[in-house]
Amino acid sequence: MSDWIPAVETEFDAFFKNYCQVVNKYTTGQSPVWTHIPADAITELNGAYAAWYNAWSKLKTPHTSADVLAKDEALAAGKGVLRDFNNEFILYSRFVTDAQRKEIGSPVHDTTHTPVPAPKDQPEADITYPGRHLIELDHIRSVTGGTDDPRADWGVRIHYGILDPANMGARHRIASPPATGEDLPHSVFTHKKKYRFDFDGDSGKTVYFCLKYENEKGGEKGEGPFGPIMQAIIP
Repeated sequence: MSDWIPAVETEFDAFFKNYCQVVNKYTTGQSPVWTHIPADAITELNGAYAAWYNAWSKLKTPHTSADVLAKDEALAAGKGVLRDFNNEFILYSRFVTDAQRKEIGSPVHDTTHTPVPAPKDQPEADITYPGRHLIELDHIRSVTGGTDDPRADWGVRIHYGILDPANMGARHRIASPPATGEDLPHSVFTHKKKYRFDFDGDSGKTVYFCLKYENEKGGEKGEGPFGPIMQAIIP
């Protein structure tokens, strides 16, 4: 699918600009047509185009080899964002029509019905600490390094719980360390490769996480196996 993005830079710029304009058209206004795309994903897409255009524009005037390198990096980053965005929100989404895919410049998937497999991979993530009482699960990925069908690992459900047996009436509490993800009663779902939690008021407590992939199979939820249990001290 790599050839759906133009290789010639002038064509790539026009393509990328149109792609962003179509996304913005269908995701803004009082009654947006597309409501399945998170705002931060749209911001990332538009930011990638702005970075590309600014770097590319510098080459139209006297420039340095560093400017050329910056342009090449922005080009590679822009293509990566386009591919990830398209695979996640456009190509396989039931909320996007084939006419809209053609308008945006996306490939149109095969109309022959092929079943979406249930996820088989187990997800894991890096735990980072961006600030006080903040924990971020970053670089969410498959333990085995990938999947054969990108539709299978459509999104990730993050199960979590704060160990605090003396205050079970408080939010997100668990009474004992979990043996499996099923022991973590609270969860959030994301399409992104990172997710930030704000545990304000719970600094010093231990929080546990366990992830699993989820997708949609003909309107039904397909679930994969839980990944490893992870834990952290809330800063």
